[in-house]
Amino acid sequence: MPEPSVRIQTITPAIARKWLDKNRDNNRNVVQSRVKQYAADMIAGRWELSDQAISFDEDDELVNGQHRLEAIILANKPIVSLVMFNLPTKAMLVLDSGKKRNTDEAFQVAGRDYPRQCGSTVRRVFMGMRTYAGRAFTDQEVDEFMAKHVDAVQFAHRILQKGKFASASIRAVIVRAYLKQKSVVRLEKFGEVLTTGMMVPGDEAAIHLRNFVMEIASSKDGKGRKHLYAMTQAAVGAFLKEEKIKKLIPAAEELFPIAGECEWAGNVSQVAVPKSAAV
Repeated sequence: MPEPSVRIQTITPAIARKWLDKNRDNNRNVVQSRVKQYAADMIAGRWELSDQAISFDEDDELVNGQHRLEAIILANKPIVSLVMFNLPTKAMLVLDSGKKRNTDEAFQVAGRDYPRQCGSTVRRVFMGMRTYAGRAFTDQEVDEFMAKHVDAVQFAHRILQKGKFASASIRAVIVRAYLKQKSVVRLEKFGEVLTTGMMVPGDEAAIHLRNFVMEIASSKDGKGRKHLYAMTQAAVGAFLKEEKIKKLIPAAEELFPIAGECEWAGNVSQVAVPKSAAV
């Protein structure tokens, strides 16, 4: 059999279609949300050459890279990638079996001095009042946001450091309020009341949220995270106005819209493919 070989190649949408015709019949199912995630980075020019190759086995069948090829077609943009040929069929037993880096680990290797779990916070900022998204936001998108608004995210992580109150849903609202109103002193007071329970008249909203968070068992599912986010929106909004509320009612709409909101919403469920793209 020929020896395995690798080269760097520009892959156009036409080449991607041709190579997908060689896709192995028993390859795993394509996940469209992942395709959209990759395509978003390609369209924005964030896609980078890495050591992850698009691979063909000894029978010239595509065994790795179908999501990237589908994304090239969706984005209608070429990318540069490693391409491997004559990969031994038995290599499938170890393909993609290594531990995937999480966002924190990727930022650490890239030399980014960001707070841990900032990816979860920023992704919740992007999600806003939505329960689910059509695709996940990429590490590159998180990195772009952090480059612009690292002070807001660092602030949210500093005042909500640990425990049940260090939730991405709560932090995300703090980030939005920080960017929208710049009420740093009052927001810092909100974090203090929320985490300690110590208050004065006018701080009731933070206590209501504290009681709510202490009572709920979990907010890990989409509906739970959305509800916590909406409750936090209401609490922060009332707290900044120093309103003495008797009951906390979840916000029905975004109270702290920020720049780029419409663009984010439009790119969550679908990729903004140029009209000329042949998909």
